[in-house]
Amino acid sequence: MSKEEILKLANKWLDVDVNPTTRSQIEKLVKDEDFNELDKLLTKRILFGTAGLRAKMEAGFSRMNDVTVLQASQGLAEYIIEQRSTDEELTFVVGFDHRHNSKRFAELTASVFLHKGFKVYFLGPDVVATPLVPFSIDYYNALGGVMVTASHNPKQDNGYKVYWKNGCQIIPPHDSAIQKSIMANLTPFFTDGEWNTETIFKKFSSNLIYSRDEAIKHFTSTVDGKLISGKVSGFKAVYTAMHGVGTQFAKHVDEKLVSQILKRKVL
Repeated sequence: MSKEEILKLANKWLDVDVNPTTRSQIEKLVKDEDFNELDKLLTKRILFGTAGLRAKMEAGFSRMNDVTVLQASQGLAEYIIEQRSTDEELTFVVGFDHRHNSKRFAELTASVFLHKGFKVYFLGPDVVATPLVPFSIDYYNALGGVMVTASHNPKQDNGYKVYWKNGCQIIPPHDSAIQKSIMANLTPFFTDGEWNTETIFKKFSSNLIYSRDEAIKHFTSTVDGKLISGKVSGFKAVYTAMHGVGTQFAKHVDEKLVSQILKRKVL
């Protein structure tokens, strides 16, 4: 791609990005005439696959950032609207983990779906473990959900995991159809210069359900009901969340069982 074409992409990015961190990154690269780095960040758009989106958190159309998350959410919302049956209520679940920018990306996602007329079950304002999103889709009979997490990827990455109304991650042909919908819905819906999610949350407060505590309660009671009851001899278990967010949820699963496990040596 020529330098002129790359500069056009850079200006296209600056036309939509309002985040000061990512804006300054592109502005500096343009000033320094670093066309190799601009080419890496801008020319190959991040693609929507069977696991949604996953990439390094940086500026540019090929990375995870406010712009690409917003654009993905707009395309996903429109696709779900097109695919739903007339008797299905527009409902969606959003959760996030503790990675840098996860909360911001989740709030942008929720804002899009609220703007599109969805009732959003927001598993916030604190972090959740990934399984709570597909569980909540089933529990609330939602049309889909997004978990903002990059799982085991390096710390500089983040991801946008998408689940369909069956509680499973999307599979073909949904992935390619959603990518097509994203490309048809690139213009940010925000009209303010800050992309203020708080304003959207207030405007659509009647459709924004903070359901984290309720979802955890029903998740743990469901798991508890499926555990083996009675005395189990010689039972041993090892649990480690490493840098994840699962510890607090594991402790909720069955207080009696977990308390016995935690008395043992845990690696």
